[in-house]
Amino acid sequence: VRYNESMTAVKVISNKVESNEEGQQLFNKLNAVVMRYLHLDIKPENVLILADLRDQVKLFDVDTVMRRENLTSGAVQKLGYSAKWAAPELTAGKLNRLNEKTDVFSIGAVLFSRILGRSPDSEDLSCFASWTFAGSCFDGVNPAMTHDLSEIFHHTIAANPQRRYESAEELAIRLTNERKGK
Repeated sequence: VRYNESMTAVKVISNKVESNEEGQQLFNKLNAVVMRYLHLDIKPENVLILADLRDQVKLFDVDTVMRRENLTSGAVQKLGYSAKWAAPELTAGKLNRLNEKTDVFSIGAVLFSRILGRSPDSEDLSCFASWTFAGSCFDGVNPAMTHDLSEIFHHTIAANPQRRYESAEELAIRLTNERKGK
């Protein structure tokens, strides 16, 4: 992935992940930021991959970043977000239900869009959702990998937060295990 003055962050993030390792690096960098705070507006436009520093991923547009305790104190009454990438509890304005799983949803939505080439819709959030992994990037891929990706999506972009991974760290462990074939 190359970044130049004429290429926007949207174009950079919408390029296909070139390898499983690159996808893991992208996730690891997102995870490092998310673990300390709730971002609440993770979306492709807020992710920049620096081409010359392949392991450098920057998460920006941090207007909505906050510590969880700021939400639970009642000091925050309304948040800005991007509906296309936001978890259902955020779009419903249920501020008392926002937690790490809210950002897990958004990370899953970004990974979903990178892998499937579209953003998740309401049908994708169902526990019964299934996806077609087609195209040249899936030629020769072990069918078990598509099953594993489905499991990851079922535990990230689930409408019900209880069905999501507890944290970005748990998702990172799952992705690492998948990469090792465990």
